[in-house]
Amino acid sequence: MKQRNISLFKEVMGTSPSVKVLEFLIEWNGFDITITDIARGASIGRANAYEIVNTLKSKGILKQTRTIGTSTFYIFNKENEISKKLIDLFNSILKKNLEKEN
Repeated sequence: MKQRNISLFKEVMGTSPSVKVLEFLIEWNGFDITITDIARGASIGRANAYEIVNTLKSKGILKQTRTIGTSTFYIFNKENEISKKLIDLFNSILKKNLEKEN
């Protein structure tokens, strides 16, 4: 059976919807995005995306940037201490893998 390629971050952290969303947000750090973008980018359902976004907002990891029509935009909050640690972890995992390959 052919194995599906998963990212190193997901290989280490798991493939739960929350991990998928966090990986997507870290990769798109600096861009404001909608819940639809998050759901598509993380390959999860919109209902899951709404639930995860609400949790991340309550922790200060995500913050709302603007609303256009019925679309609300969010950005990964780089100022939040938890967000900083998540970025550090993400980068450490990638760095360790690069060191291993060389």
